[in-house]
Amino acid sequence: MKKNSLLSIVFMLISSLTYAQHTVTLYGTCSDTSITQIRYYKVNPFRWSSINSDHFINVLRMNNHFKIKLHVQSPQIIGIYPPGYSRSQIVYITPGDSVSFQIVPTSKKNQYEIVFSGKNAAQYNYDVFMGKSFDFKRQPHFRKGMDLNQYKQALIAYKKRQMDSLMHYIRNNDVSKNFIDYANAEINNEYVYRLFSPIEYKLVSRYDIPAGYLQDAIPEKNEVSHAYKVALAYKYIDDYTNAPIFNFDSVYTNIIHNFSGQDRAYLLSAMIGYYALQQKTEYQSELLKAIKEAPKYVHNPLYLSYIRKGEIYYTMINHPFPDSVLTHTYLRSFSENKKITLKELLNHYKGKGLYLDFWASWCTACRYDIAYSHPAKQYLVKKNVAYIYISRDTDVKAWLKAAKEDSTTQNQYLLYNVPNSPLLKYLGIIYIPRYVLMDAQHDIKEPTAPRPDDYGNTSQPSNFDK
Repeated sequence: MKKNSLLSIVFMLISSLTYAQHTVTLYGTCSDTSITQIRYYKVNPFRWSSINSDHFINVLRMNNHFKIKLHVQSPQIIGIYPPGYSRSQIVYITPGDSVSFQIVPTSKKNQYEIVFSGKNAAQYNYDVFMGKSFDFKRQPHFRKGMDLNQYKQALIAYKKRQMDSLMHYIRNNDVSKNFIDYANAEINNEYVYRLFSPIEYKLVSRYDIPAGYLQDAIPEKNEVSHAYKVALAYKYIDDYTNAPIFNFDSVYTNIIHNFSGQDRAYLLSAMIGYYALQQKTEYQSELLKAIKEAPKYVHNPLYLSYIRKGEIYYTMINHPFPDSVLTHTYLRSFSENKKITLKELLNHYKGKGLYLDFWASWCTACRYDIAYSHPAKQYLVKKNVAYIYISRDTDVKAWLKAAKEDSTTQNQYLLYNVPNSPLLKYLGIIYIPRYVLMDAQHDIKEPTAPRPDDYGNTSQPSNFDK
């Protein structure tokens, strides 16, 4: 009996020690007492996808301190948002880190940065160092009509400056070899996916790419590097063939047969998300088969969750909203000033197609689209489609004021329970503006429909032309 008790105590001690070795603790202060919270997120490998998003965790000020505690098995990156209009800081964390930080104001109004000290602090401060070394607004950007080789030379020069800055940082700071490998890979992989950007954003055709342009577009493997995953997706999914929409089997076969382990699992998951987002029926049977067989190759819970989101997103096409969404989504009508369900809203437009415009008073891009949406409205009226505004404002007065300013009081609704509305969650709406197209039976035709200016161009076919 005593022997068993002793073994139990030893096991508990070992478990506690192991847990401590895998714990990361960040402990911070801020002299500005008006700052009451910060946010952080684990960088998601699919964060570029609209059917996925970063999960933000709020950290409240307690006893005049902020405390972030994480349990990690291996190095990874997280993003921390300082207060105000500040960009997120990407930090490289390793098991066992115990780091202090201070939130300090920058020279810019309402902007702050986080300065770290303690074990491995240099690996935390690197992102801020690079941000100060480079004006990110001056990164090379390809513009339509620009010479691709000229753009590539600009990328090469930019990468060299990044590498020079990294080497300077390494010489003057104590960082691990694993961190150096990560930082190198991040720079090299950023170069790779930027090479693909003109093709990705359809600014050039693959047929117009000069010989040798993509010769060095080889992703540098590093499991921590987010840019590595983006580069993989660009090279082997989005831009693997001239027309990936019509080459599902080719993209899928390459991933299954030429990759293994985590790379295959990631690429297969990303591929399913990519094709789900395109919402085409040409590859419906192949995509659903790939989703069904995915667990043979994918075991990561995060990846499997993303695949499931892709399946839900894709299969909502040609189906109505579920009853749970219809009856538990509440809105306020501008014209009648009363609370209604989504089901009641849709019944009001029985027999009409619907173009849902998700917007907010504070969304500049939304207000811009609204200002230039008149041709789209005329086009949609001819197709028997009602233009519906659904605001995700949480400030009722701001919503009322903006609707009057934009002359959009007709067919205008305010969504309740933002951001947890069943409608937002079902459609996966994180960013706005966002548009959804429904037919006269109120089946979803396009969960991510074109923006109004596309419908204003009557040469553009829509689901109502089919």
